[in-house]
Amino acid sequence: MITDEIKVIDVDTHVTEPYDLFTSRVSTKKWGDAVPHVRTIPWNTARQWDPKADPETPRDIWILNGQPSSPIGITTMAGWREWPPAHPSTIEDFDPGAYDAEKRLERMDEYGMYAHVIYPNVAGFGNQNFLKLEDPELMLACVRAYNDFLHEWCGLNPDRLLPIMAVPFWDVDETVKEIERCAKLGHKGVLFPQQPHLFGDSPMLADPHWNPVWHTAEDLGLSINFHIGSGNPVDVHGGYEGNGQQANYSAGTVRFFMDNMN
Repeated sequence: MITDEIKVIDVDTHVTEPYDLFTSRVSTKKWGDAVPHVRTIPWNTARQWDPKADPETPRDIWILNGQPSSPIGITTMAGWREWPPAHPSTIEDFDPGAYDAEKRLERMDEYGMYAHVIYPNVAGFGNQNFLKLEDPELMLACVRAYNDFLHEWCGLNPDRLLPIMAVPFWDVDETVKEIERCAKLGHKGVLFPQQPHLFGDSPMLADPHWNPVWHTAEDLGLSINFHIGSGNPVDVHGGYEGNGQQANYSAGTVRFFMDNMN
């Protein structure tokens, strides 16, 4: 097989985080409902994603700081047989390879993939969803909890499952500390938002404000990873109605890539 000679690496894959990732690692006694967790509840904006969806149908939804963030199924399409933007409602509809490391390796073998670079879902594609938690101490605790989980998840085969760390980019000093900590754990890169200036008081990427981050990553031999959809929210539902929702959804995903030019 060609994969015996050429190691194929998928550089954009995701892990569907276990429902107890944060509640098992972050104090609910201290922060209560603010800790990210999952509830199975109706989602009143479901038809923005799927015009055939029933908003009253319960879905597995991540709750951040007591407020619904997003259904898990939006970012977990593996094994789903309908066209986007329709998506699975509960974990029973997912391919186990989305959340089970052993099953992931089995799927990789089936597809002839040597390695996967692993990104998050819950925190957003640039860690920006952690800002919804508002409490800086809780935000940092959740960043660390995710990174510890990902280190353990990829530990089943660290040569093939390559973790990319989350960072508290809103605090450069803490970001540097987390990069140093996670490098020791074996993380391979640093996930960073493509437009940090859109979040809080952070400046644009070219600002010297970020130099300690770049220098730390360079010194440790780590990549800086920019994922689409980690900056300005793109309206994937807009466009001319006559085009149909699937066509407009596809156009929205193209704009995700264009935003990386910023």
